Amino acid sequence: MFQTSKGPSQLAHITDYWQLSSHSFQKTTKGGLWSRASTIESHKTDLILSLSNFWFVRKHQATSKKIETKAKDFHASLKLASTVFNSENAKPAILEDGSELYFDKNGVIVPLFALQSLMADAPFEAFMRDIYHRYTIDSSKY
Repeated sequence: MFQTSKGPSQLAHITDYWQLSSHSFQKTTKGGLWSRASTIESHKTDLILSLSNFWFVRKHQATSKKIETKAKDFHASLKLASTVFNSENAKPAILEDGSELYFDKNGVIVPLFALQSLMADAPFEAFMRDIYHRYTIDSSKY
């Protein structure tokens, strides 16, 4: 359980990230208008699980009373983070070790309790295992 302080500006966002899988690859970029030379760029894509109270804080940002953040106030998300998503407008998530995660705008976001229920569901577990095997087969082709 996390305790937040009094005052609308004192509610704190809490977000943690866990890397579930990682894939490194190289991408060839073609030369520009003045150069026909192509370059090879190294990239990394990660599947990230994050837990956050962002929506809880957003909902209660104007309150001035003391609010206690509980597990039901957190959401879990599964998203792809990749160096391919890095651009001049990108705002990366900065991790404690200083590394940066560049997310795309897609992903799945569910309440923490929904994720816990899915993880305890045998058919869902089998479905995720099938996805993992398919991903392993497809990624071995490249």
